[in-house]
Amino acid sequence: MPPPPFIIPSPPPFIIPPPPFIIPSPPPFIIPPPPFIILPPLSFIIPPPPSIIRLAGCIGALLLNCKSKKEPSERFTI
Repeated sequence: MPPPPFIIPSPPPFIIPPPPFIIPSPPPFIIPPPPFIILPPLSFIIPPPPSIIRLAGCIGALLLNCKSKKEPSERFTI
């Protein structure tokens, strides 16, 4: 009668530790690939925007002109 309880507790502990080792291994392999996929599209978008930089410069010049428009407006009224 006393031997069966000793046999039951020993097997479950051996079954519990293996799953945690299997779970952590797959996620790390899935995490590194996305950054590599995100970098290429950004590199493709960076080279062609000279026109976007010019537009940004034009917008900045317009904003500066709007702020300094008060002075030239006086000249036009004169």
